[in-house]
Amino acid sequence: MVLDPYLFFFLGGLTACLLLIPIFIQLAPRLGLVDHPAHRKIHVHAVPKSGGLALIFAILPASAIGLALFGNSMGYDEIRTIKTSFILGTTLLGFFLGLVDDIFDLRPRQKFLFQALLTGGFALLGFHFEILHLPGLKPFNLSFLNVPLTMFWMMAILNGFNFMDGIDGLAGSVTAVILLGLGGASTLASGHLPGGIWLSALGAIIAFLYFNRHPAKIYLGDSGSFALGTFAAASLVSLGHPGPDFLDFRQWGGRAHQEPFRFQLLSVTLLVGYPAIEAALSTFRRAVKRFSMGRSMEAAEQEHIHHILLKAGWSPLKICLSGVAVQLVLSAAGLLVMGRQNALAIWILLPLFIYMAYRAPRLGFFDFLQGATSKNQPHFKAANYFISMQKVKLQLAANREEVLALLSQTCQEFGVKSCRLVIRPDEQGLGGTDYLHEWDLDKPAEYLGFIHDTTKGPSRGFADRYKLSGGRGGAHWVFEPQTHEEDLDVEYHVLVSDFMRETLEAALRLGSQQPTLEVPSVAPLSHRKVSSHALRRTHKESREN
Repeated sequence: MVLDPYLFFFLGGLTACLLLIPIFIQLAPRLGLVDHPAHRKIHVHAVPKSGGLALIFAILPASAIGLALFGNSMGYDEIRTIKTSFILGTTLLGFFLGLVDDIFDLRPRQKFLFQALLTGGFALLGFHFEILHLPGLKPFNLSFLNVPLTMFWMMAILNGFNFMDGIDGLAGSVTAVILLGLGGASTLASGHLPGGIWLSALGAIIAFLYFNRHPAKIYLGDSGSFALGTFAAASLVSLGHPGPDFLDFRQWGGRAHQEPFRFQLLSVTLLVGYPAIEAALSTFRRAVKRFSMGRSMEAAEQEHIHHILLKAGWSPLKICLSGVAVQLVLSAAGLLVMGRQNALAIWILLPLFIYMAYRAPRLGFFDFLQGATSKNQPHFKAANYFISMQKVKLQLAANREEVLALLSQTCQEFGVKSCRLVIRPDEQGLGGTDYLHEWDLDKPAEYLGFIHDTTKGPSRGFADRYKLSGGRGGAHWVFEPQTHEEDLDVEYHVLVSDFMRETLEAALRLGSQQPTLEVPSVAPLSHRKVSSHALRRTHKESREN
């Protein structure tokens, strides 16, 4: 019996991933790939986040072996092989970016920078949108805008995959539907997308879902979501093009491609519709909060689609099935547009959009618009101003004792129940810090008394943590929710987490070449010693000396 090559790709990815996932579950703690509960997390126990490693080590070998065995019979010529390698190479770079983020917890601006380099390189050397053609409008030659638009679109999809990876089974289920749509699109686009690699990815993601179903034994991690997002975005941008641009240097001289298929940008966006919607909603929501509440666009939040549906009482299974249903409709519409069945695409999209327009406001998707002008806005602004003031004081602090005093004051004001801050000594045994404290939450706050709502009743402590890069240490604290407004509690969690990061960095900086500082050797943490006036006076005296 002759094995079908496409079946080989699928079974190769499936089998390899089934065998690798238990191994990477065991290796995750040694690799530092464990997702601990935190203020933005919905799980209560630590879970390995090494799923990306299992996927990449399943997809790449399965694809490589399949191409070696069946490449000729599947019509793989040199150009098509190079295109496949280019897509897989870009996917591998996306995986490495996510892996670095999983281990070192990159800041949002750092991730965006690396994503821009990744997508920019792909657009310059490989594939990009040349024509913007939307229904009802004439085709528009993008000219010099082709690379920026491609970068923006790919980054949106890449982050959309990352945003939707927040509940057991959701990202994997939606990705499986996207890969099926990708296969259909490849057929409609004259087979220019190598079929073997998406089948390997589909097999691997189905195997992953077996371990990722609720309650999940393993998560994708940023390495997995970035790899899948990069693969989907790169594959869709390259649809209909036989090979990357760097193969023909004559193409650098201002060539003008025709669209590989009608309404290209619209079609490929529908094929990754769910993560595209997630990215669009997140960007809009953060922009509103930035301009109405002064909150940073980079600030973490707990208002993605799955978070809102969980608050509305939906189960993880119902959320996953709904995500699959939505993506099935969007993928079908995208394929119909590619097949020039525009009227039918509108007819299947219309009920979905009507339902979403009706249900979204009632489920709370746009509650942030009310929060921007509600009576609670002054409370958040006051808390935000307090944190801003404390951050300025961190810059004026002359030693670690003052840093810890600022930390103690902030924790008391925001209702942090306990905190442990550890910075490991360097190779010379210097610079270490070890601080552990518990606060009496019944003690009234001096500035943010409105956070301490004593009528709320007992509530569960919310554990959170932050790790310094390079394994130098970190902090772990328990945040006791205090207000009646759950959204405000989340906002306060974000403010404290951001301040904790800067506190660790300040303690690391001021402790350089200093003896290890432990809690018993710290003088009583008087908040009066870190008042604005006292810190300014100390800072002025140090500059004069």
